[in-house]
Amino acid sequence: MYGSLEKFPLRQVKFVRTRNSVLKSTMELLEDKELDDISVDKICQKSHISRGTFFNYFPQKSYIFYYYIRIFTIKLMIRIENWDDDMPFKEQMQCIYKWFNEENKYPNFSKLYIYYLLEDGPKNNDMKLSEAEFIYFFSGIEDEEEFKYYNNLSMIDIFKDLCAEAKLKGEISGDIDQGDMARIFLGFLLLPTVMESLLDAGDNPKELFHIIMGEELKVKGMV
Repeated sequence: MYGSLEKFPLRQVKFVRTRNSVLKSTMELLEDKELDDISVDKICQKSHISRGTFFNYFPQKSYIFYYYIRIFTIKLMIRIENWDDDMPFKEQMQCIYKWFNEENKYPNFSKLYIYYLLEDGPKNNDMKLSEAEFIYFFSGIEDEEEFKYYNNLSMIDIFKDLCAEAKLKGEISGDIDQGDMARIFLGFLLLPTVMESLLDAGDNPKELFHIIMGEELKVKGMV
């Protein structure tokens, strides 16, 4: 294994730095505008690359967010792997909800993730990380099998595993399919963001989340 980015061939280092530059430029532009209002030309101008170069790295503009989702999902999984094994399911959901809402590196992350799901992004997302990108963004991921695991991991996969463990512990009851159960809890995670846009600006998404998780679901420890 290479161990550090500088030990990779120059071509691979350039690949990492260019994709990261585009990602950072887009994040900065999102502080003032919605993604739909930001043109590829504007991103290229801020990243100091040509349109041709842009499309060599991203098939279309939305794939910048798909790329970020890949990074975020891996980061989320690494944090979950460091949890206490005895953490109750309710606390797990609260932690993930908190992480989603603290994800301010990509403005409006939750809203964009909802669009991502509605546009069938999970099926079309082939934005994998190169070995050099794993070294650049993360530490401790050094095995080829780990690269494959994290590169194919989805948010639904994470929720499937969490729900399966909670069911084994008796924290979730019912005969709902594991995949459907995972989608339900991912939906509840994002629902406060939807509700906030529908209700008065004064409504607190965090309070909505606790109402949903605490009163509407028959989950041990939440009612």
